[in-house]
Amino acid sequence: MVKALFKRYAGRGALVLGIGGGGDVASAALLYRAISSYGIRAALGGVVWEWLTVDPVPGPVGVWELVGGKPAGPSLAWLDGETRARRDGRLIRPQLSLLCGFLGVRGLMVDINEGVDVVVSGLAGLCRGLNIDLVIGLDVGGDVLAVGGEPNLWSPLADQYMLAVLAGLAERGLKTLLAVHGPGADGELSQDYILKRLRSLKARGAYLGARGLTLPDVEFMERVLQVVRTEAGWMPILAFKGEWGQKPIRRGTRKAAVNLLTTLTLILDAYTVYQDARLAKAIRKAESLEEANQILNSMGIYTELNLEKDLYPLYRKGVEITGDLVLNVRRKGIEKLRKAL
Repeated sequence: MVKALFKRYAGRGALVLGIGGGGDVASAALLYRAISSYGIRAALGGVVWEWLTVDPVPGPVGVWELVGGKPAGPSLAWLDGETRARRDGRLIRPQLSLLCGFLGVRGLMVDINEGVDVVVSGLAGLCRGLNIDLVIGLDVGGDVLAVGGEPNLWSPLADQYMLAVLAGLAERGLKTLLAVHGPGADGELSQDYILKRLRSLKARGAYLGARGLTLPDVEFMERVLQVVRTEAGWMPILAFKGEWGQKPIRRGTRKAAVNLLTTLTLILDAYTVYQDARLAKAIRKAESLEEANQILNSMGIYTELNLEKDLYPLYRKGVEITGDLVLNVRRKGIEKLRKAL
């Protein structure tokens, strides 16, 4: 069923993007590999926004910070295994670059620092040039399905920005899908909550099917995850191997769900999801990531960018960034934000 769905939507080719930053590109590689095995010409990429342990500088990497990348259009660049990024005077190797080196392919970096329409324009032009008809945004965990106000929502900004981008691409005539890989694997939205959101979205016609992990998938991902750093990306693998329960991640600040549901990749129509996403709709016309962040802040939403900005001065002072510190900084940041409203 899912194979037929992808073949029907892909047309001349597909682009699979990890939309949440960090290790989402590893799980995007799994879907990219599966789609390629269906005989569909595919390309791979994602947002380059590293977790604090890799890059403590707040915000996503910009194309102007790349060392070795090749421009691919507005807010876009091709990376290979040698690409680095210069951040605050030091060179880092993005997870996408590590993945490209492992796979021996080039990967498309999506820079979300500028406005949503800038990225939409860049991707639409790139897809036209490469004869790509389908863009799939993959999110690990399912926090992209948040509507705002969920108490354990940690990282809404990148996901909602990219959901708005997918909507913009759909408005330009491209097919767009949203893939939720490993529901609950990132320790943000609970699986019960995600299932409730899916029930609502299915009533709107958004739910299109699901793909389960196979043994070859697991063997492939175990090799990938020796190279790419991600905690959430491991949860579906552990679930496939029989682990069950709640597993602490992110220095103990969250607990990821590990069970058979975690082994699924849920496929949804991105534009239909967008129509029910008040956060993505609110930032659809934002002219920069900073403006998008301010809009979410005005709605009472504390984002991953806020957290990084609050933690960075402590990092610069040499303070050890422990899980307890992160929780405390986040709690105070939320309180401060809400008092200011």
